[in-house]
Amino acid sequence: MSREDMDVDAAKAIFDDHNDVFGWQPRGAFARSHANGQLLVCAAGREVLGFCRFYDRRDGIRKIYDMAVARAHLREGIGARMLGAAGAAAPRDRLAIELKCPEAAAANLFYEAMGFVSLAAEAGKRKRLRVWRRELRG
Repeated sequence: MSREDMDVDAAKAIFDDHNDVFGWQPRGAFARSHANGQLLVCAAGREVLGFCRFYDRRDGIRKIYDMAVARAHLREGIGARMLGAAGAAAPRDRLAIELKCPEAAAANLFYEAMGFVSLAAEAGKRKRLRVWRRELRG
């Protein structure tokens, strides 16, 4: 199995393990993100500890679709490192990072602590979502 396949499978497994927060996504969505350079993984050796999937919008925003850390590695600073890497790897024309998080999720406290500003709350497909933004430049 290639490293790419291992990263994709591990990210999908972590995603599925957090099904209390996320909806369903096919493995192909993770494979496409990886092929397009839009999947970051945090690994220790061969073990994937967390992942971040994103997309660079035309309006200068790096949109994080989903980000999660393996439950066995929560509160080890992995989420902070992934957010830092997502911002550091962003092209110079990226102005901010935006993401949405279910209002009831504990991760909202994490995003606030990481310097994100809550812009709004909106209806999602199944849950109300909090919209977060952190400026990258300026």
